[in-house]
Amino acid sequence: MTMKVSNHTTGCSRVAAPKAFGVSPLHLKSVEAVRADSPRKPSGLLRFGGGTRRAFSLIEVLVAVTLMSVIVLGLLAMFSEVQRAFRTGITQVDIMESGRSAIELISREIEHTVPTRRGVFPPANLSGGENFYAQNRRWNGAELGPLYQMLPGKVGGLDQLRTNLLQNVFCITRNNQDWQGVGYSVIFANVNSTSSVGTLCRFEANASALNPDDVANLGSTTFLMRSNRIADGVVHFRVLAYDARGGLLSPYSYNPASGPAIPTNQQHQFILNYNLTSPLSYDYWFRSNAVPAYVDIELGILEKKTVEKARGIAFNNTLPPWDPNQAQVRYISNQVGRVQIFRQRVSIRNVDPSVYQ
Repeated sequence: MTMKVSNHTTGCSRVAAPKAFGVSPLHLKSVEAVRADSPRKPSGLLRFGGGTRRAFSLIEVLVAVTLMSVIVLGLLAMFSEVQRAFRTGITQVDIMESGRSAIELISREIEHTVPTRRGVFPPANLSGGENFYAQNRRWNGAELGPLYQMLPGKVGGLDQLRTNLLQNVFCITRNNQDWQGVGYSVIFANVNSTSSVGTLCRFEANASALNPDDVANLGSTTFLMRSNRIADGVVHFRVLAYDARGGLLSPYSYNPASGPAIPTNQQHQFILNYNLTSPLSYDYWFRSNAVPAYVDIELGILEKKTVEKARGIAFNNTLPPWDPNQAQVRYISNQVGRVQIFRQRVSIRNVDPSVYQ
């Protein structure tokens, strides 16, 4: 039931609130008055420009900054590792290209070694007429000893060592009436100073077949010529020769004193020496119609940054390059993981099988 109330003063009428549930309009008015008079509690809302936004507390800001810092540091570490891996990959590619190019060049020339059929023994005469030889690298007339590098781990409580050796390698090839002597040697002296890390260089000399003496002397005159740089940072370079049966040519396999006798016919001559200072290196001389049937070429190259660090260490000119007392040698000895080893077996085309019968 509603009640209509008229206001004669204003001429307006309004509908009074019903007395539902026992609540009168006066009671409602009193409740509103009480609410208006009571103090308001802060609601945590800030008003900006007529709008309402919730503000971040100090703890929330600190948590957000901490999480962002962790994410940024993680990204920086990831980018650093990616960049390091990229640079390492580039270094590996450079070394692989340098080593493969050097191995291919040496293999191609040794593969075409030709016997001159000159230079017979007796063994007392060791000069002239070499078709192929590999001799331990010398320094001021003395053999250059090996350079040892420490391998990780131990076997039976003993340290494991890797042995690096250097040799001078010479071979003869022929093009029509021209004989070509090719030699490879590791040179320690560079433009500025001497270092324990060498550079593999190629030497070349030519002689006419019309002058037999010049052909016979190519083994000694080739290394007197100007050289070309083949690979830098070389710490290992040697060859191992094999006979027609694939057996390693060493003083143990062909030894006139205690093993199978070397053929004494002057038409097939070779001699083997055992290096006391380098137990894993043999000196080879092949003359007359003798050349190796197979040759293993080994080449070890040090990474560029390691070479730069090694050459930055003071060098003692009074000692051989690979003397254990050299500071550079001590540094290189601990860098075995920075050496890339290349190995390839070459079959020599012009071998005479009768040499090894």
